[in-house]
Amino acid sequence: MAQPLKQVDLLRHELKALRFMLECLEQGRTDSAGLLVREDFQSAAGRQLFDAISQAQDGAAARAAIGKLDLEGVDLGSFLRLNGASYYSYPALVKQRARDWRRATRGGNGMNGAPPSPELYFLLDRHGGLIAFRENLAPWAGLLAFSSDEGAQQFCRASGAQEAEIVAVATSDEISLSAIINQVKPKGVRYLLLDLNYADGTCMRYEFERDGFGPCTPFRFQPPSH
Repeated sequence: MAQPLKQVDLLRHELKALRFMLECLEQGRTDSAGLLVREDFQSAAGRQLFDAISQAQDGAAARAAIGKLDLEGVDLGSFLRLNGASYYSYPALVKQRARDWRRATRGGNGMNGAPPSPELYFLLDRHGGLIAFRENLAPWAGLLAFSSDEGAQQFCRASGAQEAEIVAVATSDEISLSAIINQVKPKGVRYLLLDLNYADGTCMRYEFERDGFGPCTPFRFQPPSH
């Protein structure tokens, strides 16, 4: 059963951005101080953690304040043990997502050019990363998505990826789709591969333009031998 992407992904992104903030505070760096504001955090847990970190004078004080919190869905022990240095890209992602959310609340009917299905079903690997598919020697990869939960499950069975988690996002949810595209593009992902048939390599390929969708064309490539 697919889960809504926003519930799965939103808090995860905010926690990584906050862990980077804490890392900067502990190192005496101020380069992230002006990047995020409280209003950039859409979850209650994110806002409480932001308050604890931003109001502390140093890392020790921030850790003490965090230790007093009781946040639903957040393992504070794991949060504090993480090395936040590698999460340098997440503050910008959280801020962009908040900007998109504020823009959407002022009006709009969703993302232009998105696939016509009501929802898109993405695959996550065991580390929570979005799964992409790259043709042999191709310079760019394509993000896997399916127009139905059944189609996603069928691909997982055919490809041997039964451990993948399926998450759903509405095609009218411009905020989540933009966040996904901005997350994968720096990793060399330039397309959305919709309803990839693992047996014959056919799908519909949507190009990414900025943080949205561009031209769509039928596409076929040779799947790996199996």
